[in-house]
Amino acid sequence: LVTVDVPASVGLTPVETNVGAVRNSGVDFTVKWEDSLKDFRYGIRLTGTTIKNEVISLGGKRIASGDIGAGKSVQMTEEGKPIKYFYGYNVIGIFQNEAQIKEYNERAAAATGNSGQQYQNNVGPGDLIYEDVDGDGYITANDRKDLGSPTPKFIGGLGISASWKGFDLSIDFQGNFGNKIFNAKQVERFSGSDNWDRSFLDRWTPENPNTMTPRMTLEGNNYQVSSRYVESGSYVKLQTVELGYTFPKSWMQKVSVQNLRVYFSGNNLAYFTGYNGFTPEVLGGIDRQIYPVTATCRFGLNVTF
Repeated sequence: LVTVDVPASVGLTPVETNVGAVRNSGVDFTVKWEDSLKDFRYGIRLTGTTIKNEVISLGGKRIASGDIGAGKSVQMTEEGKPIKYFYGYNVIGIFQNEAQIKEYNERAAAATGNSGQQYQNNVGPGDLIYEDVDGDGYITANDRKDLGSPTPKFIGGLGISASWKGFDLSIDFQGNFGNKIFNAKQVERFSGSDNWDRSFLDRWTPENPNTMTPRMTLEGNNYQVSSRYVESGSYVKLQTVELGYTFPKSWMQKVSVQNLRVYFSGNNLAYFTGYNGFTPEVLGGIDRQIYPVTATCRFGLNVTF
């Protein structure tokens, strides 16, 4: 729903109208292979989906969303872009000293003709440097840009099964690729409401200048929606593993049992990802209060009398 303006001459207030249209396109595929070598049987299953998401109509509006508090919205929706892409400042470095800050301010003053113009307001050594996207010489809200989409470009799965005599094994992997996550927990640490995590042991100090983790501050320049907090959401998860053994029927008949199988199974056992949060499985792409997916392990016994 979008608030659509009407001509003032009509004498009516703007109305909420369903004007949005989104195009999703892609390709689904499944590839399977099964074979056997004497007593050994195996199978491989590969599935995948490519995804392209684009807003094709929104009544000419731009809609901010993804509120993380303190008046900060991290997502934007507009025509020609993926729905709810991340929108903020692009980080190009960290201010190392007052001389560098002075140099940036002098360039801003020269570009604007205003001797008091600062490149970024109220910054100090150890603060993030934002990109001047619009080229006016200093940082304003107009310098925010597309920082990536929470929608994955590819979703895939790999299943492997095998059996040999009484043993059976199945393994399933699942993954997302090409999506971004906004790590709101990281930006909220600058609000004073969250504890600092261990990544800030590598924060900027005069003795540790070669880092992209800014200095510790309370709000201020680093407490902005920026690419510093947008991370790759790509991952591969070891989703399920099951290993079992079925005892020979000749053994079981001696104890009046038709079938006996013992097994171990596990779910959500491991992630392979570069994401810094608890889990890369983040619905909507904003990781604010996401509880990690629980890993489970079970031992079982199937008996048929």
